Amino acid sequence: MQLHLEVKNIAGTLHFDNKKNQLIRTIEDKVEGLPDPFLQVFNQKIQLEKWLLQNKFPRMPLEHLVVISNPSTIIKTTQYIPELIHNGNIPLKVQQLTQRYKFEHLPTKELKKRSSRLLKKHTPADPDILKLFSINQSELLRGVFCYQCSTVGMKRLSAKWECPSCHFSSKDAHLETLQDYALLIDRFITNQKLRNFLHISSRSTSTRLLKSMQMKHSGSTKGRVYELPLKEVQ
Repeated sequence: MQLHLEVKNIAGTLHFDNKKNQLIRTIEDKVEGLPDPFLQVFNQKIQLEKWLLQNKFPRMPLEHLVVISNPSTIIKTTQYIPELIHNGNIPLKVQQLTQRYKFEHLPTKELKKRSSRLLKKHTPADPDILKLFSINQSELLRGVFCYQCSTVGMKRLSAKWECPSCHFSSKDAHLETLQDYALLIDRFITNQKLRNFLHISSRSTSTRLLKSMQMKHSGSTKGRVYELPLKEVQ
């Protein structure tokens, strides 16, 4: 058995209308329609079945669950949906499904082969966030973010960043701001683009910052392009 989990972290009251394949959320007296996660998980199931067939893997049962990860979310349905649960019910559901499929459909060796192939073919999602939300780059606030008071525009003074609002100082505050750059604009950056985004006037200062980060890079000194690392989400 293979189990699909479509996890949603949505606050408020969720009303699942499984007759119309519609999800309606109510929060702070605001009502809005959201994509139906059951349609999402069903499409994923079809895609996986097609992929298994194309790669000549034997068929096996495919189960799915839609999991609401926010424990305070209230779930309402037009009728009982056994595949819809809060995240705290995952262990119980897995145990129930394990009981349903007691006999072995595939040997361990075949499962490992299938898992290895899936991981090898996996392509991480890399959406264009600005395009997705119709935001122009010119609308972004530039400068180093102070995570003490949320001011944007820390100043580089004596090998550290200092906030003009709360006077908080940090040696590596630029790292979080460059994470924003990587996620919102591009994984690759030049010296000039770094200066523009962090509001640094000195090329030598930006060069020292780039060297201290020890990033992968390509190209000559003037046209050198650096690859910004992305932190793993905990």
